[in-house]
Amino acid sequence: MPRLWMLPVLGLIAVLGFACGDSGDDKPQSVSSTAPAASVAATPSASASPTAIATPAPVPSGWTTYTDPQLGFSVAYPPDLVFKEVIGPTPLGGQLAIEFRSASDPERGFGVTIIDNPAGASLEKWTAEFSGCLTDTIQSATVAGWVSLTCTAEVLEGSPEWAAIVPYEDKMLRIVAGKAKFTDSEFAAMIASFRFRVGS
Repeated sequence: MPRLWMLPVLGLIAVLGFACGDSGDDKPQSVSSTAPAASVAATPSASASPTAIATPAPVPSGWTTYTDPQLGFSVAYPPDLVFKEVIGPTPLGGQLAIEFRSASDPERGFGVTIIDNPAGASLEKWTAEFSGCLTDTIQSATVAGWVSLTCTAEVLEGSPEWAAIVPYEDKMLRIVAGKAKFTDSEFAAMIASFRFRVGS
């Protein structure tokens, strides 16, 4: 019987200890929440995964969808463009996998380049250092559910390009289209149609 009076006291101590423990955790939680989520989510790695795409954007009327069985993505493109597989090095050190060009106007079209990221740079760092993006044009985006960046990219000759940079596995995908002959609404529709791992 003498020990029963200790139960409420022990209960009160446990409650006070729990409350004090919670207040001690508040400060570290608020510090860690200030880290930019995009940097963490955008770091390319095999464990990175896309967010769910609620409703796929409708493909514009007359557009065709291309599916790449080897690289595991699909993209829609306007009817005047023709698919061309181009395997070879690019000025950025990557491999130009595919491009879509107009037969009558070679300046009109877009391409997808796969570029290695052996240092494992974050999306932001890689974009700032290697993409050719004008820094004041870089904006957050989502491509096929993946945290990405879009920008206006410089070119050596000709007009600037629309560009989207997407971390994918241990590489970066750089999707570009010349601004002079590819409208912003076409680029937005093409990017909205992009999907990874089709059929899986």
